[in-house]
Amino acid sequence: PTSITVRAKDNLGTTFIKAKASDIDGNVDGYRVVSISNPNYTITTTASSPFCNNCNITYKLNNTLEGDVITWEAVSNVSLVSGQGTANAVFRTNANSNGIATIRARVNSSGYQDVIENNSIWVGKPVISRIDGERFGTPGQYSDYRAVYNDLSMPTSFQWVLTPQGRNSIYPNYSSCTLSLREEGIYVLKVRATNANGTGEYFDTYVEVYDLGI
Repeated sequence: PTSITVRAKDNLGTTFIKAKASDIDGNVDGYRVVSISNPNYTITTTASSPFCNNCNITYKLNNTLEGDVITWEAVSNVSLVSGQGTANAVFRTNANSNGIATIRARVNSSGYQDVIENNSIWVGKPVISRIDGERFGTPGQYSDYRAVYNDLSMPTSFQWVLTPQGRNSIYPNYSSCTLSLREEGIYVLKVRATNANGTGEYFDTYVEVYDLGI
């Protein structure tokens, strides 16, 4: 034959084979060394974050080979709609989810197996995971705080609230804020964020202010 197809059955990275070429009379023309590698599977989508709830997302498995056996799996915040066994699958985002849409493809390519995931899409409203900043302060102190969130959720605005506010002042600046602490007490600092899909839930933390008398 003038050509052969070689597939890696193990996770071998890159290796080499040597092919001998000869004419019809058996005269050797020479050797050719070629490299073979595992398939470079990737999953892509044309969808962008943040994506709406209860909407369809199409994913594509790239660089597939003839005979590949493909199994799609919904990992988080989505369910499989169609395309099982093919290189293109449609998933539907969950109606009330706020989080990353994670999908997975398992590929069996003539014995070589691979698992590929895609988690490039945020579904729903923003989620604040924590507030970074000082938990204790003294009257006359300025303290800075920052809301931590997943960048894929792409918030457009934040709402900061200090309760009870008393004589303290709060100066919001997008995902950060500064507190001017003026009187003793225990206060609740909370924040929520808004993106194209709506406004998420408040995340709160405590701030304690005491005059240490030093």
